[in-house]
Amino acid sequence: MTDIQRLMRPPRFKREVGWAFLLALGVQTAGAFLWAGAVSERLADVEKRSDAVELLLERTARLEEQSTAMRASLDRIESKLDRQKTNRE
Repeated sequence: MTDIQRLMRPPRFKREVGWAFLLALGVQTAGAFLWAGAVSERLADVEKRSDAVELLLERTARLEEQSTAMRASLDRIESKLDRQKTNRE
């Protein structure tokens, strides 16, 4: 076989190189799936926390409105009591 013929033929790999490549590819693929699963789990946890925060914000807004209404009611009661006090004197 001449040098030109040897250079023109496609390269051949030993079987050990092929198996090592497949094993490395398998390990990397498994690692990628594990990483993607962990990311998915963290994302689901963040979404749950976000939903809880939205619920708390809504409840806080309702409580704020109720306290404003109670303050207005208390002001009306105090003004009525003041008027009654001045009428008695």
